[in-house]
Amino acid sequence: KVTTEKAIGEAATTSLYLPQSVGRIKKYISNAKFIAILRQPAERAYSSYMHLIRDHREPVKDFREALKLEDRRIADHWGFMWHYTSMGFYYEQIKRFYDNFDREQIRIYLHDEFAENPLYVIQDIFTFLEVDPTFEPYMQVKANVSGIQKSKLVEMVTRTLFEKPNPLRYVARRTISQEQRWRMTTMIQNSNLKRQTLSPTLHHELTELFREDIIKLQDLIDKDLTHWLT
Repeated sequence: KVTTEKAIGEAATTSLYLPQSVGRIKKYISNAKFIAILRQPAERAYSSYMHLIRDHREPVKDFREALKLEDRRIADHWGFMWHYTSMGFYYEQIKRFYDNFDREQIRIYLHDEFAENPLYVIQDIFTFLEVDPTFEPYMQVKANVSGIQKSKLVEMVTRTLFEKPNPLRYVARRTISQEQRWRMTTMIQNSNLKRQTLSPTLHHELTELFREDIIKLQDLIDKDLTHWLT
C-alpha cells in the first residue's frame, strides 16, 4: 500500500521486451522514469537458462539443444524466460522507449558497470529518482544467483524449512523479520550452487548472432559496447 513514499515502482523485464508495454505505460503513467540494466546478450541468455535449470523448470540439460527449441516454444506460448535469444535483441526494445518518452526519463546501465561498482550505480539511480543518494542499501547477499545445485539434500531441507508450512517456519515468521529470513535463505541457497559459464564456442556463436544489434544499440544509447563483441 502506497502512503508517503517519494518514489514507487516495479521491476519487470517483460516491460522492456513486450511491444505493447510502451503504449500502455504512456497512456497511464506518461511521467514514469525507466531504468534498464543490460547484460551482454549471450551471457544473459545462458543466465536465464541456468536460472531455469536451478529451479528445475528447464527439462533440456544441454543449452545448445534448448536454443534449438526456442522458436517452437515461443509458438507454443512458453513463458518469456524461455525466450533465450529473443529477449537479447535490445536495440528495438530500447528504441521503443526512446521514441515514446523523453530521454531524461530513461537511464541505461550495463551489467558490467553494476558488477564492478554496484554502490555507485545504485546511488546514481537514487539521484535519478530524486531520493536520498547517500543511502547505502544492504548488498552483501546476491539475489537470483544461477547455477546447479551441489546437494539435493540441502536444497530439499532449505525448501522444507523456509518455504513449506512447518512448525519451524511458523516460529521463524514470528521471531525473525522477513528481510532477515530472506537473507538467511538466500545465503544458504547461494552456497549450495555451483556456478557454470557458457562455453567459449557457443559464446562466440551467440555473440555473432547479436553482433549487428549490439552495434546499433551502441550508437543508440551512446555507450561503448565493443567488449560485448569479443
